[in-house]
Amino acid sequence: MDQNPPENENQIKGLPLITQETRDKLLEEIGLGQEEQPSSLSHPNDQMMREALDLHSGKHYERMMNKGQQVEKVTLGSFDDIADVKPDLIRALRDGIEVGLGFNEPLFSERYARGIGLVIKAFHVESDYRLISDMERLTDEDILKIKDVISSGIKSGSGLSSSTDPFTRALNRPRIPASQQYLREIIDGPPKAHPMFLDAEYKTGAGLMYRAMNIIWHRLYPGQNPSAPPPSTPSPSPSQGY
Repeated sequence: MDQNPPENENQIKGLPLITQETRDKLLEEIGLGQEEQPSSLSHPNDQMMREALDLHSGKHYERMMNKGQQVEKVTLGSFDDIADVKPDLIRALRDGIEVGLGFNEPLFSERYARGIGLVIKAFHVESDYRLISDMERLTDEDILKIKDVISSGIKSGSGLSSSTDPFTRALNRPRIPASQQYLREIIDGPPKAHPMFLDAEYKTGAGLMYRAMNIIWHRLYPGQNPSAPPPSTPSPSPSQGY
């Protein structure tokens, strides 16, 4: 079972570095493109006035609902495509969450699923949109390993549902390594777009799927090493919660 401590996750070999181009594409899909950012020329009072008017008219609620639906489409949309080519993988991800939790709770499952789905989406885009169709080649053994990664990671005390102490949770929580700066920025995108992504299970799901992606990538693209150079910009500080 995969119970490697967080520091060993930086030793994962063979996964490509998610590029800035992939980050920009996905943040655009989420609704966090440059045009969504407030203009640096606008006065803060103008922005506050617009937000107050939107809140009064109901446009704020409508916009938040639309943003939530768009983010859900990006984070969960890959599952339908995977179900067409490898439904056993969808079952394994679902069962891995339930086994890890020790019970069937759709609310928690959906939180984990958002992080899992977004990491899959990122590597799918990075693979020039080949990854999901190539998943058809995954073996039953691969599927079982992936399920075990998910279930053991949750059992180890990664999420809010765990009864373990906060120190154990912090030590066992799966992390996306600092070298994957742009993947981290992708994962940070949904909480900025909608508050329903501000939960521990979402980021835990992303970290666990990053571990599981190592199994998938080596099966589908054996011998391939990361092709992109490390980002030249500084890595995020540990305070970002990974």
